[in-house]
Amino acid sequence: MKISKLLNGIFTVFLVLMVLFVVGSMLPIPGNYRLLIVQSGSMEPAIHTGSVVVVRPEADYKAGDVITFGDAGKDKTTTHRVVDLEVAAGKTYFITKGDANKTEDTDRVSEGKVIGRVQASIPYAGYLLAAAKEPAGFVLLVIVPCVIVIFEEILNIRKELKVSGKSKHTPNPSQEGNTSEVAFSKTPNPSQEGNTSEVTFSKTPNPHASWPASPEADSEASKAGSQEVNRNENEGEDEE
Repeated sequence: MKISKLLNGIFTVFLVLMVLFVVGSMLPIPGNYRLLIVQSGSMEPAIHTGSVVVVRPEADYKAGDVITFGDAGKDKTTTHRVVDLEVAAGKTYFITKGDANKTEDTDRVSEGKVIGRVQASIPYAGYLLAAAKEPAGFVLLVIVPCVIVIFEEILNIRKELKVSGKSKHTPNPSQEGNTSEVAFSKTPNPSQEGNTSEVTFSKTPNPHASWPASPEADSEASKAGSQEVNRNENEGEDEE
C-alpha cells in the first residue's frame, strides 16, 4: 500500500508539472517569466540540450549573465552568455558566446533584442514539453494521465462509501443484552407452613435482543407478576 501511494504521489506531481510547463510555455506567467526550450548544445555543460530555461527581463545585464535574445515576432531564440559590452552612438550592445563554442557570436545583440536573463534551467524537461505541444503528445502526456488520476479517485470514493455503508448495518455490541425477561420462581415461606408462596423476580439478559426494552413491556411484566401473586394468595385461602 505504501509503495502504491508513493508511486501515485510521484505520478500526480509529474502530471501537475507537465500541465504547468505546457500552460506556462503558451500563456504569460505572472512576473514576466517565460519558459523556453534549449534546442542546441552550445551552452553545454551549464545548460544541456533539451533543457527548459526560466527567463525573466532585468533592468540591466552584465558580463557573465546568460541571456536569451531574438528578433521580435520570431519564435527562434538564442541563449548565450554575455562576455562583454559595447556602447556605440549611445546604445549598448552585448557580445555573446556559447560556453561550448570556441568563438564569439558574429552579431552584436542590442538591448531591444534581449528577452531576459536565465533564472534557472531544468535539464531535459524540454523533450517532454516539446512532445506535449504536439496533439498526440498532449493526449499521451496530459489527457491520459488526467483520466487515470480521476478514475483512481472515483474507485477510492466508492471503496469509502462501501466501508461506511457496512459500518452502519453492523449491530452495536454495546446495545446487546439491554432487554430482560422476567422469570418467576416460587419459594416456600416457612412462617406460613407452605400455605402461601413468595414470588421473586429476577432479570436475566436476553442475548437475542438488540434494542432496549420499552416501558410498555416492563409494565406488562409487572402486571403479570401481580396477577401471579394474587393467584397464589387465593390458592392459599382455598387450602385453609
